[in-house]
Amino acid sequence: MATRIQHKAVGASLIHAIYRLDYTELVAADTTETVDLDTLPTGAEIQDAFVDLVETFEDAGSISNIVLDVGDGSDADAYIDNVDIFGPSAGRYRAFGVNPTASGVTLTATATATGANFGNGNVTNVDAGAVDIHVLYRVL
Repeated sequence: MATRIQHKAVGASLIHAIYRLDYTELVAADTTETVDLDTLPTGAEIQDAFVDLVETFEDAGSISNIVLDVGDGSDADAYIDNVDIFGPSAGRYRAFGVNPTASGVTLTATATATGANFGNGNVTNVDAGAVDIHVLYRVL
């Protein structure tokens, strides 16, 4: 084992941002809905990203599945890829392969439904659901 020379906190440069995506925001007259979460500052580097499924998404109609991606304008699933938020029980889900460079990008959450559109453009067809999207980043 290597000898530890130093081990200390280097300050409070790690930011933990949490964004709540509620089922009422999924209203697109389409099977895909993209929601802007935040614009990260210049110099930001994402360390980790994961979701807490607070309430499983449900639909008594024709939607049979919903998956979630988190990314940015150039790569919709750069940070979280294809997490099922429709079928599983509430819990924490992590998608690996986080892209560490996110300087000045707008974070987006993209939900994709199977079976039917999310809504009519104004009102959702989804009956329930909420997910918290966690993004940990440093500003260098």
